[in-house]
Amino acid sequence: MTLIVQALWGGVLFGAVYGLMALGLTLVWGAVRFLNLAHGAIFTVGAYAAYWVVSSLNMPILIALPFGVLVAAAFSYLMHLGFIRPVLGKPGFDNSTLIATVGISIAVSAAAILIFNP
Repeated sequence: MTLIVQALWGGVLFGAVYGLMALGLTLVWGAVRFLNLAHGAIFTVGAYAAYWVVSSLNMPILIALPFGVLVAAAFSYLMHLGFIRPVLGKPGFDNSTLIATVGISIAVSAAAILIFNP
């Protein structure tokens, strides 16, 4: 019985995380009309930042989670300033942002493998 409860609880939690990620993609698409393919990379940066705070600094998870959110927000803002804003409203905006966000996603994945060696 315990295994069933754990499986159901895990399914609910993963479903909530996936729902929040889908909500974020939908909000960006509805507001700005561009597909941010680095959306998962932003979540990855925040998750690894929280993991680093817990594992290296021995902080409690209740401190690490807001820290991860702040790091993800800062990364997202810097990504917007460096890659999205310069091409915003220019001809070929859709293709430029698509290529930039794919590149950011690949770079974050490679950096996570190099730094954390999962």
